[in-house]
Amino acid sequence: MKSTGYEWCCLCGHFESHCTCEDITDELRGSLTPDPINPPHYTSHPSGVECIQITEHMNFNIGNAVKYLWRAGGKGDALDDLRKAAWYVAREIERHEGRVDKG
Repeated sequence: MKSTGYEWCCLCGHFESHCTCEDITDELRGSLTPDPINPPHYTSHPSGVECIQITEHMNFNIGNAVKYLWRAGGKGDALDDLRKAAWYVAREIERHEGRVDKG
């Protein structure tokens, strides 16, 4: 079966299309099944700490900004993650300035 590029690589935690595991075969990569609850990119930080262990002590905006900074480039495009982090930081600044519509 042809890969769509959207399957997880269980060894490096990236989508197959961004896999960094050059030493494994396509057959082996396809036989591995990722854990959908705790994918490898959750625990791939060099510190060994899982991001949620830190962010669960923060408010929503700051926690999400940290999450996107933490994983920047680890799951996809680093610029996308950095832009998302910046959006949450800007939203938090607006909240402190009293400019966020609480709908």
